[in-house]
Amino acid sequence: MKTAISTILRLTRLGLPLVVLSLVAIGVRVYADNARDYLKPYMATFFPQEVANLNTLPWWQYLLPIKAFGGRWGTTGFLLVNALEYRFGEPTTFYLLTAVMVIAGYILAYFTFRSLVIATLVGFALGTTTFNYHVYLVSGSVVMLPLVTLLLLFAFFQVQWIRATDKELLWGFLTILSCSLFAICYEGWLDIVPLLWIVYPVLAWYFLYNNLIYTRRCLLILAISTVISLIYVIIKYKAGLDGLHQRGSEADLILTYGFDHKLLMIEDMISSFFTFFYTTVSTYLPPELFSYSLSSWIYGPEKITTLQEGYHSEATHLTHYNHQFLWRYYAGFSLALFAVGYTKVIRRLFRLRQPYYLVLFVLMTATLIGSPTHLIIKWRPMHSTPLLGYQCFLSVVGYTLLLCYVVGTIARKCGGIRGIGLTMFLMADFGYCAYARPSLLSHMSQESFLGSYPDPRRNLRFGH
Repeated sequence: MKTAISTILRLTRLGLPLVVLSLVAIGVRVYADNARDYLKPYMATFFPQEVANLNTLPWWQYLLPIKAFGGRWGTTGFLLVNALEYRFGEPTTFYLLTAVMVIAGYILAYFTFRSLVIATLVGFALGTTTFNYHVYLVSGSVVMLPLVTLLLLFAFFQVQWIRATDKELLWGFLTILSCSLFAICYEGWLDIVPLLWIVYPVLAWYFLYNNLIYTRRCLLILAISTVISLIYVIIKYKAGLDGLHQRGSEADLILTYGFDHKLLMIEDMISSFFTFFYTTVSTYLPPELFSYSLSSWIYGPEKITTLQEGYHSEATHLTHYNHQFLWRYYAGFSLALFAVGYTKVIRRLFRLRQPYYLVLFVLMTATLIGSPTHLIIKWRPMHSTPLLGYQCFLSVVGYTLLLCYVVGTIARKCGGIRGIGLTMFLMADFGYCAYARPSLLSHMSQESFLGSYPDPRRNLRFGH
């Protein structure tokens, strides 16, 4: 009887936060974002003829790039979202996939870190995050939800396989399966391959003197992921890249500059790296704190230009550009601070060989990785502001886990009121960013000539 009661209490303790977090996530999208006024089925709206022809394809073609959709390979991404939108419509599909992502983040974080605090923080962060706010302009970004869910599953199964003492074949199979499903979701999955090539050699070294089996599994996971990525790239290349990477298109590769312009390639990559890093770390930064030019956000570019009183009128637009790119000062400063902390973590990892610093190394590396696939795309006007978090989804997820892991660990050590207070502080930051950042994101989007986003401050009728 006592065992049954204990089990019920344990399940309630784990399940209640999960229900609350799911309701919070959906509530944010329904009431704060007013998602129903912005979302529409992406493929059915922009590719109606192609969608109508999907039923004529043999089943096996759903597992490959679809030429009718510009060579997109989205079996568990675009095609899954389209099937759900056909069945449930929008915004219901968006709400459903949001809830699934939050549930996956919460459960997987709990079983990875064995901490209810860290799991709750991860679930709350995923439920309120604004990294994918561009979905309200381009509804195709709904695909980011299953992509992040599959990323979390792939990461979890890797951890379980490495540390498994039994059922090794099961965890190995699930790792390969989740990697494959992740790969056929959206081509941005390739961002994880450079990350694995940085992380797994260090993990293999870390376990070398403690557990040789763990070292072998690390190298095996790296090999399997690399083989899957090579197969993916070969099939993708054979299917044709013209649809997604046309010259002059959004995804035009820096290689089309030609090797006579190597300097331009390098500078584009440098600019993109800083952009993606700051887009990542500013995701959970209150908009009033070094996120962008406050003057541009509060007064507007027209007012700033007018206040120049006509001085050097033919160059007054440069004053506006000064504020548009002011965030780059903050980006450089943030990257320098992060690099100092990253260096210290690496030194302590090699000297102390403690699991805490190993986890920090992995998550900080994920934060720094940005988006390797977007680094090889030409710098575009949309990158003039640190806006498009969906492009660096991997680093955003890594940074989210990093914040939750660090705060959760410190809170556990502090215990009592101080631990609770620290946890609530981070949750308050997540909540405030969900409330206030969209207004700044909308301003940055308009400054990049992309359009405006919903504003929770108005939707919730607080402030102005």
